[in-house]
Amino acid sequence: MRLNDNRHNRRVLVIKRDGVRQFVEAEPAFSAIRKAHPGATIDLLTSPVLQRLATTAPFFDRVVAT
Repeated sequence: MRLNDNRHNRRVLVIKRDGVRQFVEAEPAFSAIRKAHPGATIDLLTSPVLQRLATTAPFFDRVVAT
């Protein structure tokens, strides 16, 4: 079994609740996650302050703010 086999990685949850600067600095990691799991649904759990920025990012299928 390959670790990036999409049949086993259907959903990915990313949790990022830091500030705007940390969010922008994490974009290479977000991109790497998307590339590693091209067929997966990737959700982001973030803070209300980052929700608007996060929804414009191309890495996530759904953004949830709490």
